[in-house]
Amino acid sequence: MKKSFIKLPVDYNDSPNWEFMERYIKSLHHKSITTTVTKNKHLQLNPNEWGEFRIGQFFTVKRGSRIVRNKDYFTFQTNDYCYNVITSTKLNNGVDGYYHSFNCPKNSIVCCGEAGGMFTTYQPTECWVMDRARTFKPKKDVPINKNIGLFLATIFNQNQYKYSYGRTPNPQGIEQTIIKLPVNKEKSPDWAYMESYIKSLPYSDRI
Repeated sequence: MKKSFIKLPVDYNDSPNWEFMERYIKSLHHKSITTTVTKNKHLQLNPNEWGEFRIGQFFTVKRGSRIVRNKDYFTFQTNDYCYNVITSTKLNNGVDGYYHSFNCPKNSIVCCGEAGGMFTTYQPTECWVMDRARTFKPKKDVPINKNIGLFLATIFNQNQYKYSYGRTPNPQGIEQTIIKLPVNKEKSPDWAYMESYIKSLPYSDRI
């Protein structure tokens, strides 16, 4: 660390301009984030009463398609290159750049493949899913929207520990993965409760 170099604003003597740094930070403006959702009023979760299901009961998992960075897609968005490219990165909700086409519809759940250990995101818009990522195609009567998608993505992320140390989440393995979900009186997934839970969280209206 002692040998590392950093760049700082300097004064006329080429010394660090501490005063400028302080004035710059003080000049920044921001607005506090507000929410209309009352704090501490969110619904409660009791996983002990949830049911167990295979992911494959609700989704068909498909591998994405390969395109090349800086050749097919680029890091800067334009009017033509406007669709998010989803890779195995865990940064920026999986977005690595922009492409002129999409292979995944909006309101989709996408997870990383071999490189990301099933790290899962919800994608609100059409996007291009790369070959090292996986798309969850919902089966009939699975009502995916923003709130349910975020709930499920969080549940899927709890299974990342299963895919470490060389164990890769291929589509067939993902479909066989067991997850726990809230259930209704018929012991079916309670999609309405999942949506209501996300809506009850503070700042959920800012999503």
